[in-house]
Amino acid sequence: MRALVAVALATLTLVVAACGGTSSRSTSGTEASAALTKAQYLAMLKRANARVTKVEGAAEQGLSPGATPAHVKALLRAWAHTETQLGRSFGSVRPPATAASANALLARGEIAFGAELADAANHLPQKTAAIGPYLQRTLGHARGAGMINRALAKLKAAGYSQPG
Repeated sequence: MRALVAVALATLTLVVAACGGTSSRSTSGTEASAALTKAQYLAMLKRANARVTKVEGAAEQGLSPGATPAHVKALLRAWAHTETQLGRSFGSVRPPATAASANALLARGEIAFGAELADAANHLPQKTAAIGPYLQRTLGHARGAGMINRALAKLKAAGYSQPG
């Protein structure tokens, strides 16, 4: 299970370092039609990071050697739901032009990673000892996480990072 925690922490670290955060944002029709300013987009990234940090932190704390498969499944489903919501949120906004390509990749990556987490949760082994190796095998090289990492690198290169 430490392997999943390492994957989660690596993803979280990249999110924090690359953009200072990510967030879910409800969008009205007006927000979706007008491009966000750089400051608004950075604020959205920061709010999303807070959500990811919360759900990943819960997963990290819950993935202890004594965790039951049902508990791990619930944690993974919550994480999957958050990732999917973030992907939909990023996909529904018009980011600044300099972030458009990275934002599209980020939205797709969040949705893909959410699906991968949900799939892992739905196929979780029933033996506690098998959970860690299974999660490392299925999520260790998750396609969605790779897309998120590439998107965050593109955002950082385009100047969408915040100190600290």
